[in-house]
Amino acid sequence: MSKSNALKQQRDRFLAFAFASADLFLEVTPSGTISFTLGAAKGLTGIEDAALSGKNWLELFAPAEQAKLEHLQNETIPGKRRGPLIVHMDENINTRKGIVTAIKMPNAENLYVTLSLSNELMERLATLEEQGFDDSLYNQGQFPKEEGFDDGAYNKNPPPKDETFNDNAYNQSPLPKEEAFDDSLYNQHKYGPEDGFDDSIYNKGEFLDEAEAVFEFARTENKDAEITCFDFGRTQTIPEKDMAAIMDEVAALMRAHAIDGKAAAQIKDGSFTLIHDSGITADQIAEKINSMVKAKIPDSEGLEIKSQTIKADIASTSGEEAARALSYAVDTFEQGGAEKLEVKSLKDGLKNLATSNKEKIKKLKNMIDRAEFDLRFMPVIDLETKEADHYEIVSHFGDEDTKGWIMLAEDTKLIAKLDLAMCERALNHIHFKEGGTPRKFSINISRHALNDRKFADMLLDQLEKRKDLAGRLSIEITDSAHIRNAEKMKQFIQRIRDKGFSVGLDDFDIRPASLELLKALNINYVKLPEKYARRILKSPDTAVLLRNLTKTCAKSRVAVIAKYVENKNQAAVLKEIGIAYGEGHAFSKISTKPAYIS
Repeated sequence: MSKSNALKQQRDRFLAFAFASADLFLEVTPSGTISFTLGAAKGLTGIEDAALSGKNWLELFAPAEQAKLEHLQNETIPGKRRGPLIVHMDENINTRKGIVTAIKMPNAENLYVTLSLSNELMERLATLEEQGFDDSLYNQGQFPKEEGFDDGAYNKNPPPKDETFNDNAYNQSPLPKEEAFDDSLYNQHKYGPEDGFDDSIYNKGEFLDEAEAVFEFARTENKDAEITCFDFGRTQTIPEKDMAAIMDEVAALMRAHAIDGKAAAQIKDGSFTLIHDSGITADQIAEKINSMVKAKIPDSEGLEIKSQTIKADIASTSGEEAARALSYAVDTFEQGGAEKLEVKSLKDGLKNLATSNKEKIKKLKNMIDRAEFDLRFMPVIDLETKEADHYEIVSHFGDEDTKGWIMLAEDTKLIAKLDLAMCERALNHIHFKEGGTPRKFSINISRHALNDRKFADMLLDQLEKRKDLAGRLSIEITDSAHIRNAEKMKQFIQRIRDKGFSVGLDDFDIRPASLELLKALNINYVKLPEKYARRILKSPDTAVLLRNLTKTCAKSRVAVIAKYVENKNQAAVLKEIGIAYGEGHAFSKISTKPAYIS
């Protein structure tokens, strides 16, 4: 590190330390690891400075506080102080409440945290901050909660270990020991920014996956969010050879104007979608982009820019509803461009979604009743042996948009019927067509299907009739990040496992609430969202997160599957981290038959 950089880092640390009176100062990396400590570490936490470095900072606090503090870390705006915030410390560290204040410095990704034990004055200040100040993130009544989640029950009575669980491939591929961990694979790949922060723009799928969290962030920050869709066209004054570099700059400017610094996506070539604060308009963003273009190419007229802005209406719609409506708007934008996007607000989008889908709903009902869908197979590969461990069975609606049909089923409460029909087709296929083979399979069950009171009993009846397939079929619960009632889900999962079938959680996001869910539910495996495989070669912090997850899962004999593995380099790094299985185009595309050749 150069002398100037060292001085800057030291300045940032001590400026941050000076902004609040505190007993302990922590510097926290984007992955949550404590990288620097200063102050009364031993007196406050019982842990020496050296031992505190390298720990996840959330471990200092009670489990019920961790989701709130993780949200604070992820959504803190550089230069804007957060807190003071009253928190409960982990009972093994300190029984007194703590006072947390935090800030990110401009052009830095680390979070600077000050921590003190509560006293009357600071507690009153923190209470005022929570109740009356603009920082509504800390209003505990408004902060997103996992409804029905009992933090105490499962900690006192952890789920029994499944002594019969036998996942040979996973057990033959033990988690790498700390001292033997080989970082060389990461060093062979370029990560982008030197600090390890992944600054690449979202793709469409990632953008829609993150949308609900972004809308909840805007709500807690009292921000008026808008969504703008941009189409950028090359004019004759811009050489074609320069367009790729210009689009890279456009992507960076999109992300820089996102409401949370990240919520921007490239939907297709030349088309971007951005969630931003209403304080900046589409015209202002367009002007900045063309100023950039003209600075690069002085004689240029700039890009041809078309845009359409949509009000988010987050005050009158839930985060989940807003995310659904956004998906509809983005699909419309992708198909017809900004000029064809007539939706003015997400609330209008929800209405359009309902009215425009009447005929589609009728068609979907008929397709489900007549089982007018096919089965497709995607191999899940053992990263150690390079052989197929099992095949995920998914539905396929001919030339139709399968994902769109599934989303429509979830929106219209037809998902229970679709999942039951799909399960019956899959069970029949395995029994009649795969009876003489050792192949194993998995099928998806939507979290939304469990809202139907009869669904669980009807699914279990189907499994009971095919008990001969126990050990060959796994049930994957999708959208696991949104599980609200852990106790209800625990009972459902246990009933499936009692019949001998394995259970996994799909779309398993790495956050404190999910890790607590992992402790609560007796499952066989988790499946990671797309973003982790995509970022693994760009961000060492992602590698650290995944490595820690594999350690946690290994202790509970829970296997980890990475989805959307697109190339061999990703697969190699994922294996080195300790992830046992991968699924994606690096191995095979989806096919009409369960066949895979290594």
